[in-house]
Order: sequence, then C-alpha cells, then structure tokens
Amino acid sequence: MQGKQRIGIFLSGRPGQRELGIVQGGAISAALATLGHEGVPLFLDRDLDLLVRQANISSAFLALQGRQGEDGCLQGFLEVMGIAYTGSGVTAAALASHRIKTKEILRLNNLPTSPGYLFNSASGDSIADAHGQFGYPVTVRPVRERVHVLDNLAYDEMELEAAVDDVFRVDEQALIERHVQGRNVEVGILDGEPLGALELMRDSTRAAGGSIVACRLSEARLRSILRLATLAYEAVGCAGAATVQIQLSESGNEIVRDLDTMPVLTPTAPFARIAKTAGIGFAELVGRLLRGAGLRGQSRDHRRQLQSMFANQDRRTDASSVTAH
Repeated sequence: MQGKQRIGIFLSGRPGQRELGIVQGGAISAALATLGHEGVPLFLDRDLDLLVRQANISSAFLALQGRQGEDGCLQGFLEVMGIAYTGSGVTAAALASHRIKTKEILRLNNLPTSPGYLFNSASGDSIADAHGQFGYPVTVRPVRERVHVLDNLAYDEMELEAAVDDVFRVDEQALIERHVQGRNVEVGILDGEPLGALELMRDSTRAAGGSIVACRLSEARLRSILRLATLAYEAVGCAGAATVQIQLSESGNEIVRDLDTMPVLTPTAPFARIAKTAGIGFAELVGRLLRGAGLRGQSRDHRRQLQSMFANQDRRTDASSVTAH
C-alpha cells in the first residue's frame, strides 16, 4: 500500500465485547499511525451499510470476536462493497466459526479431532437421552459463540446438564466432545507460516480458567504440532492471522481442538506474544496483516464496478443492465 491510507478498524460493539474492542482499536490505531496510516475505529453496533459509507475508508482491518465478525457475514458485505479486508475470506471464516463444520473439514482432510456430537436446544430431547453411552468426562462448548474459557468440563449427568444450560445462554447449539486429558497448546499462524506456540495451563480445580505460558516441548514435538496446525489452517482455507489449538494427550497423540480466524490483537494477547517470539513486533504484525488485505472472492475491479453502480442516483438497475457490465 502506498501513501497514507484511511483504514477502518472493525470492532465489536456488542455488550460485553465493546470493552475489548476499545482496547484493540486503540492498539491497532497506534500501530497504524507508526506506519503512516490513519486508523478509524468502527464499532458494529448500528447499521453496517451506513457505517461503512460514512467512514469513507480505503481498506478494512477486521478485529472482531463473535458472530458479527467471525462468521463470514462482514467479509461478504465487504466483498460486495469492493473494500479489501484483512484475514480469512467468507468461506473460511464461516467454517471456522462453526465448530461442528470445523470438525467435519478436519475429518475430511484426515486430521485428528476428538469424537463429539451436536445437541440442539430445539430438539425436544433430553441431554441424558442424547448422550446415551457416550461416557464421561466430556467438554461442553457453544457451536458458534466464542466464550473465552478453556473448557466447560462435565464428569457426570448433573454436571452435563448444568454445562449445557450454560451454553444455551449464549448459543442455541452445544458441542459435546470426549475430554482428552492432556496439555493444550495454541499455535499462531500468519499468512500460512507457523510462528510458534504457547501453552494454555488449567488451574488445579475443575473450574474453567488458567494462564498462558511459554511452550516447553522438544524440537521434534514442536515441529509436529506446528505442522499439524498449518495443515488445519490450510484445510479450512484460512488467510492472514489465525490460531489453532492443539491438545497433546498423555499417550502422545495430537488432536486439533479449535481454530480461530480472528484472534484478539493487542500487544499482550497470545497471538501477538507468539509473533514476538518469532521476531515480529506488534506494529510490524499489524503492517503485515494490512499488506495482506484483499478480496477473497471475485476480482476487485468487478466488485468496484458493482459498488459504483449502487452509488448511482437511481439504484433500480434491472437484470439486463447488470449482465451488460
């Protein structure tokens, strides 16, 4: 990108997420300023079309968490508007935001993932009947909504019912997976290149929570994990920044647990910490993501053409005139 650019930083304005959006917006704006660009924080808490048209931006820097930004809808809108954006495209974002679909893609590509099943709040079945002989312990997570905890563990039927009820407060679907005892490692990938990994440590109780520490693995084991994470990244069709969570079982197996196409971007967040271990500072990281911004669908010229058509005084363009373009 040449010259000073006006970059829209798309952030979540939803209750409970706006605070994180403010922190990310400030950090990314400061990094863009060091690169000679103007960052414009845009909170998705009102009409998207009006928000984008009033902002008059040249590119979009996506830094959202949750359904408004991670499920591909925003990416699809930006494709139609002809505005280049950072990160994964519509399909990859949609697949990664739906944990069941992610598992299906992993299995189709012969990548290891734990056994699990979907439980829908509208099914009318009891969780006990649906669970059957699946066994315990299990982890229970929302299918779509990103909840920033390591696990919601259930060791018996009562705990399973409580965990499912917790999930249904934020999502209408729950993913129940067989819990594999082991270590959780988060791998950071940028433009298809694995940067390194951090370990997610649980506390000594069953309560969700923990800390993030440096990854202590042999070089051979680390290479294996980085390769598996990269294969998962490629299988889903990711672009830009992503994190892949790998679980290392006590028997030595490696299982892909999760994939996030829009990791939190602050200087102290896990992805930035992983990038720093690879020698990439936060401003440089933001710059690399911005340089990778683009349209993942049709050509930019085609999209810009559609955008100019919609900008005409009379938008009632008939089908024949669209075909002519």
